[in-house]
Amino acid sequence: LPACQFGALLARVGNAAPVCIRDKGTLDVTQRGELQLGVNDHNLQDNDGVLNATITVRGVLQRN
Repeated sequence: LPACQFGALLARVGNAAPVCIRDKGTLDVTQRGELQLGVNDHNLQDNDGVLNATITVRGVLQRN
């Protein structure tokens, strides 16, 4: 994402567009889907290491 800092945490839920989380940010989720995390980088082939993220759920979507 060009508007997001290089190396920042990215998140995406389901088929939604990815969003920039940054350090200790939050993500308000309004749809169901798999949570995907990544790093903002244009060349993933030269990367090495791990990404650690802590996820805290503060609410649950109600099923209709």
